[in-house]
Amino acid sequence: MIFLVILGWVVLGGHTKVEDPHASFRNVWQDTTSDGNEIANSIIKVAFSYSGFGYAFGVVAEHMRNETDSDEQAKKKLLKTYSFYVPISMCVIFVFYILIITAYYASATPEELKNSGNTIATTMFKNVFGNKAATKGLAAMVALSSFGHLITAVLSHSRALRECGRQGVLPFGQFWTQTKPFGTPLGPIFITWLINFIMIVAPPAGSAYNFILDMGTYSSYIFTLCLIIGLLRIRRDRRLKGLGNKGHYLPLPFIIILLLFHIMVIAIAFVPPKGTLIGSDVSFFYATYPIVTICILFACGLYYLVWRFALPKIGSYVHREVIYHLENGELGNKIVKVKLKDLEEWDQEHETDENGVATRIEVYRENIETNSKKDVEITG
Repeated sequence: MIFLVILGWVVLGGHTKVEDPHASFRNVWQDTTSDGNEIANSIIKVAFSYSGFGYAFGVVAEHMRNETDSDEQAKKKLLKTYSFYVPISMCVIFVFYILIITAYYASATPEELKNSGNTIATTMFKNVFGNKAATKGLAAMVALSSFGHLITAVLSHSRALRECGRQGVLPFGQFWTQTKPFGTPLGPIFITWLINFIMIVAPPAGSAYNFILDMGTYSSYIFTLCLIIGLLRIRRDRRLKGLGNKGHYLPLPFIIILLLFHIMVIAIAFVPPKGTLIGSDVSFFYATYPIVTICILFACGLYYLVWRFALPKIGSYVHREVIYHLENGELGNKIVKVKLKDLEEWDQEHETDENGVATRIEVYRENIETNSKKDVEITG
């Protein structure tokens, strides 16, 4: 990114082959769109550019702590570190993105930018350097950027998949949680790598790539909307129980603004472009990506209903939630199957509450895999 920023400054200074580096900055508001569909697509594209910041919270477990620190001290240091470095990182990335976009605009005319599609960086290098060697160097830079993304994506996504498998929500629990022979969950890592590999290699530049990108980002808005609603519900429940709020507290007005923004983006994607039903960034029906995304999520909901209600009824068992505590301090939960004939005894032993959650915590002396109980003791 630093290279692109410096290159943009050189272009603006008139020291490259670009004939008119200021062409795109004249009449900058000309032909500004008010089309709802184009605005929605633009928001989704911008959100995708910043989507990697969430991986910072996927590697919280990697935060180093001093052996002499207590759990409370380690928690305070972790919060202090993230409270400082995450906002700073976002601000730095924001400034770099603005400068890089400025460099793109300086290197090409408005018509070249409109016709470049997903290859705007290639257009910039062709105009600035005028040879194929430069575009090959750009490809190497893109590869390095993708590699950096994959390192954090594989780590974060594989951990999420492993936890879902550990809880029992995903089928074939052993596949998701098995760590042999290298002490690493190879199943989730392989699935994460495969999806990213297909995403990079399979779709050609253009409509197919934009469609997949839009689906992924649109689904993230739906998940975030559900997260916001869940946060509001938790706050309500804690208030009704007189528990108050502990730790970092996000003021309610910010949550409401975030809630309304996500609803707007989800809804505005169904607004058709002016005079056509063809999408602004694809060559087919404009609302294909939100419809397909919602259908996939609906299918996931059907799977959950079958897993949660139909299969237990057929198999004569119920689901119970167990909270566990590992030696390394990790606290989590998993779903176990309890036969109806053993239900009363199981509930008494684990002191199950009205929501089917065992109030007695299972302490594991080693990391758990699937629903097996190895070296476990129950504590109150």
